[in-house]
Amino acid sequence: MTSPEDLLASLAAEALARRDAPRAPGGAWVFHRGALGDSVLLWPLLRLLRHGFGTVRLVADGSKAALAARHTGVIGLDAESHRFNALWHDPSPPPIDPDATLVLAFVPTDSPWTRGAHAAFPRARLLCLDTRPDALAARRIAALAPWAVAPPRAHAHGPIVAHVGAGAESKRWPMNYWESLVRDLRRPVRVLAGEVERERFSPADRAVFDSIGGEFIHDLSTLEARFADAAAFVGADTGPTHLAAALGARTFAVFGPTDPTRWSPVGASVRTIVPESGESWPTPDRVLAAIDAD
Repeated sequence: MTSPEDLLASLAAEALARRDAPRAPGGAWVFHRGALGDSVLLWPLLRLLRHGFGTVRLVADGSKAALAARHTGVIGLDAESHRFNALWHDPSPPPIDPDATLVLAFVPTDSPWTRGAHAAFPRARLLCLDTRPDALAARRIAALAPWAVAPPRAHAHGPIVAHVGAGAESKRWPMNYWESLVRDLRRPVRVLAGEVERERFSPADRAVFDSIGGEFIHDLSTLEARFADAAAFVGADTGPTHLAAALGARTFAVFGPTDPTRWSPVGASVRTIVPESGESWPTPDRVLAAIDAD
């Protein structure tokens, strides 16, 4: 059985091979609903699909579609549109793109969506993956075409950005470790967290967050703006860490229980710091040493 990373790498190789071939009238569509990190891990593939198929439309959560459009050149479309929702419950929806060449969707192959998609894109090759985009596929695609990953950011002389949140509580570096790191860096640090942390923080964590000048970020455009001049970024296994890496920032990804082989961020300047034997998490001293040595 072909693994998801094999399939996506094969699709990327096909897109590269199409570079000099006559373009078919239809382009490619990609459907993805998921977390920020998963969405960002699709960016190398999106760039290659544009290279080989011309027009690429990404149907995703509105803010993630807009973010990808700004950085990969795809056309971003909001998945909450009625015509896209109809694919789930109408077996014969109106055609969306009769000339589309390829449709890649991260949905179960036996879902009602596939029946609707065959009607909406009657000439397209339909590929469905019941899995999440991950770093295994992204790294293989980047190896095929290094330009599919943003180059290291130049002239980034702002503060170090530290995002202390994570999508799951188990993936969040302990707040007392963040406090120690921010104190010992002895340089400007911009400390961020998302709205989910506003709800999840214990009173003790919130007190530490406030004491190190933390700011809650409400939307992706504000998060992106906070990265604009970052000299470096530090975060755990979370969407903002993937975004920083994809934007070319010097990125230090702090991993605890999750597998960095599959989930570490993909970028031109990424250092992944993992626990040593007997540790649940890397210590602040080890993270500080990695930053200072870079």
